[in-house]
Parts: sequence; structure tokens; C-alpha cells
Amino acid sequence: MSDLAVIGCVSIDNIRVPGKIYKNVFGGSGGYAAVAASFFTKIHLVSNIGTDFPKETLDKLKGLGIDTSGMRVIEGKSTHFDVEYGGELADEYYHAADMNVGNDEIVLPELLDECKFVYISANDPDIQIDIMKRLNKGITIALDTHAMWIESKRDRVLKAFEMADIVFVNSNEAKMFSGKRLIKNAAKTIMKDGIERLVIKKGAHGGILFTSDEMYPMAAYDDLDMLIVDPTGCGDSTAGGFMGTLAANDDAAVKLNNIYKKALVFGMVTASFNLMDYSIHKMLTIDREDIWHRYDLFRDMLRM
Repeated sequence: MSDLAVIGCVSIDNIRVPGKIYKNVFGGSGGYAAVAASFFTKIHLVSNIGTDFPKETLDKLKGLGIDTSGMRVIEGKSTHFDVEYGGELADEYYHAADMNVGNDEIVLPELLDECKFVYISANDPDIQIDIMKRLNKGITIALDTHAMWIESKRDRVLKAFEMADIVFVNSNEAKMFSGKRLIKNAAKTIMKDGIERLVIKKGAHGGILFTSDEMYPMAAYDDLDMLIVDPTGCGDSTAGGFMGTLAANDDAAVKLNNIYKKALVFGMVTASFNLMDYSIHKMLTIDREDIWHRYDLFRDMLRM
């Protein structure tokens, strides 16, 4: 088992779903990924937060076993997103996306030397590239991106992709980046510059793991009784569960390609819990055994 560093945004958000608004709740791509990954291995969360960030939230993260010593407190306001979802929680609209102290330089603590795996959540590709240049060689690096960066800095996003070992994108971002309408063709275009592994997230429809010679589609976990409350952070939770599984199975990850398939399944299962309440509230009520139980149920569902 190896430690995993999660580097990325932690925020204070407003989430609007039909008929309800959740104000000033924990969020951020790095935050969701770290919480999801914490069920599998030791997590070091590296982020910038403002002086307004609630101490009780830091205590909750520590309660999950997450090392928060890399969360640098900077004078000013924390990153803030105000996101609204339309009918059936499908359409997403941002009322605000204020990076605030999130735009400051990311300071990498020495403890990252202990990590063999690093996940860099969606961010400005120039920030991601700078972080990767400062990481030790031999680390397995994964990163995610966002449509806004593909639109404004496509060449730099490509550079960041080329520096990473694993790339996560959602299906719309893959199509936008590649100019292709079919997911398979989009993946081929993205990977032609030497990307070893690509995970295309398809939201409620699951995801697909691509390697140079294989594609592995996986459905999203669901059942008839599962209540869906808030989709915020589910893609980040998928990536967190995926990377947490890799780090927890460090020796196997080197030897077995199958571990990446297993990681995708655990990513889907972990994200399914995140859906069931707003922010990370559901994640605070479950443990590793709950995830393994749902993993077993999911595996049984998928058997022919």
C-alpha cells in the first residue's frame, strides 16, 4: 500500500437543486477526490484555503484520516462555486466560480516524497504543468481537466495530458478536445500523443477505461431504492476511488493491468454514495465495509 497525494481545489459552495439550496457547504474537485480516496489508503490533501474556511470542516477531513497539513491557509476568501442543477439534476449552470486564494501558488510539502501516486484535480493547465515539473520522478501522476480550460488553453491542456500517466475527462470534454462525436474515436484522438491510460467519465452512464490496445466500459452503480440528491463531485469521487484503489494495491498495480479495471469499478461504487446526499454528507456516514459490500453487489449485478 502506498500513500496518495491529492492536489487541487477545496471550496465553500452553494448547491442549488430543484426546490432546495444548500449554502456554504464543502466542495471542490480536490476535496471530493480526497474524501473518496480516503476509504482506500492514506491521503495527503494539498490545497489553498482562505481564512474563512471552517475549522469544523477541517476536523471532519481529519476524522476521515486525511492529512490536512498540506492545506495552506492564505489571508483572503476560499474558492467559492455557486452551481445550480435543472430538472432530474441533469443540466448544470454556474452562478459563480470565484477562485480567490485558489489562484495562488500551490506549495508542495516535503511529505509528497512519501507518495508514489499523485492525483491533480481539474485546474488551470499551467498550474498542473508547474506542479508536475516539481514532482519527483517515478511517481504515477493522474490528472483531470475542465471544459473551460479546453476552450481557453487547449494546447496547454494537451501538454499537461502528455506529462501525466492517467488522464480523466468526462464525455463532453473528450468530444470537445478531440473534435470527434463518438467516444471511441475521441479516445483514439486524445491518446495518439502517447497517453497510456484514459478514463472517460459518462456520468449516470458510467465510464470507460482506455489503454493503447483495449477499452473497458463500466456501468454506473444504481439500484431501484437508491435516492439521488446531488451530483456535485461525482466525477471527482470516481477519480478518487480509482486512484485510491491503485495506491492501496501498489504492488499489483505494477504487475496487473486488471487492477486498473478493478479501480474503475471501485470508482463507480464510491461515486454512487456521493450522489445520495448533498456535499460529502453521505460520505461521512459510511465506512470501507459499506463500499466493499456495494462492490460485491455490483459485481453480482454484472455477472452473466
